[in-house]
Amino acid sequence: MTDLSRFFLAVLAVLGTAPMAAAADTSSAYRISPGDTVEIGITSIPDRTQRAVVQMDGTIVLPDAGAVSVGGLTPPELQARMQTILPTKIFHIRMSDGREQMAVVRPSDVTAIIAEYRPIYVTGDVLTPGQQAYRPLMTVRQAIAVAGGFSLLRARGNQAGPDPTDLRRDYEMIWGEYTRDYFH
Repeated sequence: MTDLSRFFLAVLAVLGTAPMAAAADTSSAYRISPGDTVEIGITSIPDRTQRAVVQMDGTIVLPDAGAVSVGGLTPPELQARMQTILPTKIFHIRMSDGREQMAVVRPSDVTAIIAEYRPIYVTGDVLTPGQQAYRPLMTVRQAIAVAGGFSLLRARGNQAGPDPTDLRRDYEMIWGEYTRDYFH
């Protein structure tokens, strides 16, 4: 097995753990996992927009709702869960004159999105290996491009056999000598 094929297997293994949503297949939609940041907002109460990082146990903690399990949900399922939880809570709004007022939240007022995706890690013969930002529908080629593309210098340092560039040069040189001697 060559270094390049090992590299591709490593990249596929790394990126295979990050859910890549397929545009044609909705059954493989992005699933929320630890490290993602979700943003929960209430349109009727603008100052109640909150960001929360999904913890290792798949929960987020919201000051008004407590711990909410969101791990493994798709974005539409997250929206539906927040629309069922938040309207049952009582929200107090401080008015500009200092009075406090209770607010009624309708399910249609609740918004829930993934604000930031957890990072992916690209290793191997790329220019800048390591942590990279994940983008929805990202492919392996795009992840390699974000990591700076293939690095010939890194690839040559890890190579166990003869360099393919050197082999091609030697082939062309020998072929040139052969044709010169043949016609001479």
